[in-house]
Amino acid sequence: MSETDTQSCPECGAAIVPGKVYCHKCGFNLSRAAEEQAAPEVATTVVEPTPEELSQSTQSRHSASPITLILACILTVAASYGTFQLGKSVLLYEYSDTRDLYDQTEEARSKLADSEQKRDAMITAIFGGDEKFNSLLESKSITPFS
Repeated sequence: MSETDTQSCPECGAAIVPGKVYCHKCGFNLSRAAEEQAAPEVATTVVEPTPEELSQSTQSRHSASPITLILACILTVAASYGTFQLGKSVLLYEYSDTRDLYDQTEEARSKLADSEQKRDAMITAIFGGDEKFNSLLESKSITPFS
């Protein structure tokens, strides 16, 4: 085609104004169409692998398999060991907290027993010889004397 010929839009067939990028009728991108026409088609050839190449590629996959298996086993053992150690440290931490609470409870019980003994001694010192007080304690089933 020469430059004097009128060009038409490949999409709608309308006449194209020279120098425009889009068709004035349908909006088709004319620059892209020009690039596609200018680009030569590249011939593609498909090369199929020979049976020897196929067997070599399958052998290389199988040779990596034992190594992959060994690495997977090592990683599994390492992850299991790490999980065990983490659980063990958590249990030890909780045990030490429990032990501390137990010790604090025993200390509080000891202080309570001491204060009860002091209270009983004070009651005995104040009301020890009073028969009326002793009969009241016996009727209420309270025994301040240990």
